[in-house]
Amino acid sequence: MRGQRRDPASVVGGGLSKGPANDSSHPTLGPKLPLGSHLYLYPDGPTFGRRFPFRPRPIRQTMTQDKPLGILFDLDGTLLDSLADIAREMNAILAEDGLPTHDHDAYRYFIGGGARHLAQQALPENRRDQTEAYLDRFERRYGQNLVVETAPYPGILELLRTLRDRPMPMAILSNKPHDMTCALVDHFLDEFPFVAVAGAVDGEVKKPDPLAAAPLLGALGLPPERVLMIGDTKTDMLTARATGMRGIGVTWGFRDRAELEEHGAEHVIDSAPALLDLL
Repeated sequence: MRGQRRDPASVVGGGLSKGPANDSSHPTLGPKLPLGSHLYLYPDGPTFGRRFPFRPRPIRQTMTQDKPLGILFDLDGTLLDSLADIAREMNAILAEDGLPTHDHDAYRYFIGGGARHLAQQALPENRRDQTEAYLDRFERRYGQNLVVETAPYPGILELLRTLRDRPMPMAILSNKPHDMTCALVDHFLDEFPFVAVAGAVDGEVKKPDPLAAAPLLGALGLPPERVLMIGDTKTDMLTARATGMRGIGVTWGFRDRAELEEHGAEHVIDSAPALLDLL
């Protein structure tokens, strides 16, 4: 069942204005931001497998067997370049406490497993027992500065417009906190009719667990072998393999070609327009 249309989160001064409170307000961010207008978040629970059982695909299977009919995108490192904002805000917290900071290349490997994984990896080993406290500080601070430097990658808006006009059904699945995922999509990508957008929710599974992708596949209304999973990390490629989707790696994001190929990418592309050649 599709989420009802709500007013999108607004962006003011690089941060997000707070939306009306609801039952799932974040304990540290204050009132939860309005949900994205494209949301299908676990509409029926993890029931998708009863219709289209997950079938891991052999690595590098040909794309010509079945024409792709839908696309599931990752967000950070695939559609949006958010590295600078994430690194800046986490480093600011570390510096406040006199802890070592990290360069942007280090954050390329901290990102991808969710905000808790990011906070844990950024901390020295002797502070990792305080991960939850640092996670709360990061989410509060980063939530106020989501779009200072973040922007779509070159060619992404043109690609999405072409897919919209075909039309090609599209959805987004991220391990970024759900409210932030929806707010960024509403801010940068609101012109595109994604049938589903979902981020990470505490207590729920995340990529690469196949159940994280199940409601998105259900929203697309397609068997997984007819859907492309587009992403920039091994997490996305493992998600594709676990569900039976076709994993397409992108090199403009946070990880390199070798990682994507090692973890099962059928194809690896170097520019957004190159995706059209696979459709």
